[in-house]
This record gives sequence, C-alpha cells and structure tokens, in this order.
Amino acid sequence: MQIEWRDVPNFKGIQASNTGLIRSIKRGFPYELKRFIDKKGYVRVSITNSEGKTRNKSVHRLVCMAFLPNPNNLPQVNHKDGNKTNNNVENLEWITNRDNALHAIRNGLWKTFQEGARRENEKRKKPVIASKEGEVIKFECVRDAEKYFNSRHISDVCKGKRPHVKGWHFTYREGVMS
Repeated sequence: MQIEWRDVPNFKGIQASNTGLIRSIKRGFPYELKRFIDKKGYVRVSITNSEGKTRNKSVHRLVCMAFLPNPNNLPQVNHKDGNKTNNNVENLEWITNRDNALHAIRNGLWKTFQEGARRENEKRKKPVIASKEGEVIKFECVRDAEKYFNSRHISDVCKGKRPHVKGWHFTYREGVMS
C-alpha cells in the first residue's frame, strides 16, 4: 500500500497517513511522532499545541479526521476488525455510540470492557477516609466521597497519583467502617 499523508484539521503542522502513522512538519521537515499504547489499548501520540501544552491524542481519531468525512458529526471512531492498534484508514469508520457498543457486543469485545468496568466499580466500593487540617470524614465507599466532594479523583489520591482533592487527603480504610 502506498503511504498517503494528509493534514489533520484543527492540528496545525500535524499530518496523518492512511496507514495509521502521525507526523509533524512544524520544524520545517517531517518527523514521525512516537506512538504509545494507553491503558485501554489504543495507540496515542503526544502533540504540543501553539501555547506549548502537550496533549495525548488517539491515532485512530486523527486518521479519521484527516481521511474520512464526518458530515453527520458522528461522535466515535470504530475499528472494524476490533483491533485497537490497527489504525489503517480502511479499518476505521465514524459511528454512533450505540452502534459502536453493538459492534463490540457482536464481535465479543464487550466482555473485556464489562470486566474492566466491574473491576473499576469494585475499587469504588472501598471504604475511604478524608482528612484536612485535623478534620476527618469517614465514607462507606469511594463513590460516596466522590459525590460529597463532587470529584472523580478520590481514588487517584488514595493511589498516590494526585496529592489531594480540594485540599483534602484520602486513604483507603481496610475493613468495615465504624
């Protein structure tokens, strides 16, 4: 297959190939951006915008934006063969959320997704303690703390991925709350 490069709309100096490669031409010469696999199994690249902020973008979306018109403004990109790393333009299509879910169910991909969601929900059932300046609040589960603080980052603090949420520190508490 002959490689064809096209500009990615709304990403100045970024081009996608029909084979799923992404490159930058911002420096006056083309260089391929390093790809990595995210925790969900999708291929991503880091793109720096004009303000110097780096954002990780999904390769399949960039390829679709460059090669496939989306006149109905469909929200998701589907991998027709179910392989999240196959970003060849012939394997991609714009699709609705519902149709993407149905495709996953028909092709046996949904089970993996459901198991991951179940594991994540189990984590949200762990008891947690919030503390700030000597004040302590006990929660039956992470989900309750998330509702109370209006934040989905409570478990990130418990895992050490974030220092705090709104000044509060959180730790998992093993066993039943008392």
